[in-house]
Amino acid sequence: MLVSALGSSSAHADATPAPTHAAATLSVRAEVRDADCVMDEVLRAGVASRLGYDPFAGSAVPTSKRIQVRVDVRRAAGAIEATVEILDASARGKRVVRANTCDMASANVELVIALAIDPVASDAPRAPKQRDVALAPTPLPAVPTYVQPASVPSAPSSPPVVAPSRASHLSLYGGVSAELGIVPDAAFALRMGARWQRETLALGIEGFGTGAVITAFDGGDLASRARGVEVLVGYDSGGRPERISWSLSIAGMLSALQVEGRSFVNSRGITHLQWGLGPRVAWDVPLSGSLSFSPWAEALAHPMSSVFVIYDGRTQVDRRVWESAPLSLRAGINLGVHFR
Repeated sequence: MLVSALGSSSAHADATPAPTHAAATLSVRAEVRDADCVMDEVLRAGVASRLGYDPFAGSAVPTSKRIQVRVDVRRAAGAIEATVEILDASARGKRVVRANTCDMASANVELVIALAIDPVASDAPRAPKQRDVALAPTPLPAVPTYVQPASVPSAPSSPPVVAPSRASHLSLYGGVSAELGIVPDAAFALRMGARWQRETLALGIEGFGTGAVITAFDGGDLASRARGVEVLVGYDSGGRPERISWSLSIAGMLSALQVEGRSFVNSRGITHLQWGLGPRVAWDVPLSGSLSFSPWAEALAHPMSSVFVIYDGRTQVDRRVWESAPLSLRAGINLGVHFR
């Protein structure tokens, strides 16, 4: 490393010679065009701050004997990359510095340049940068750390906010429904059931029975009735029994249909099993406490029809009196009580 002596005569006879400092020239080429990343000015001020003097200022040392510092700055893979090349009369070196921000890159480059120019001076504590002094001329006092005395108990924390429970619950209900297509004529049925629900999943089982339905027929009257059970699996939009909700279920029904001739001579009753499958839509409206009422409607398809034939003793022949419909409709209302 080249060292240039900077001497000056003193007016006092007992004055000591001024210390000599290394001199250098700085050349910065930057591909980074960010307004907040002006590397040239930052490096000059930063190196001077680290060394305690400005090695790039005017000096009596010829340019050919100065340390040549070349910095090539570019952006690579989202980071700032600076290549620092140091040249003097006896040596030549290169170092690549990478950092995520321009400030970090300039600080690292400043250190590399300062160590290359004057290793001894660069070990001294770094003075604040000129730009830092301009922004904050008076440092803020340190904020004392408050330590709570051990004898003072800490204040109790607030209880956590608990979200509304969506746990499972059981419902028992009873109701009445109007039936069309399940027996030869329109009928009313009584229903009782249970329903288990967890969040939006609902499972239910329901039993029903119609009263005797009298239908006029050529040669006598028919008395028909149905007894059955339905299983429901569906989605409920509410998840809790305290607010209005709707549900869509798939209902599967198995029923026993009985038809007998009341006025036929020596007639015998006929019973057929029938099954059906279809959708049910319902609305659950909460009342006071744990009570609610639920209007609903459903349509069931019956893939297998049943043909009812009754023996007529008067004519001594079997008479076909009714064939079950391929589709049955029903609507009703239930009154239920919910258990958590």
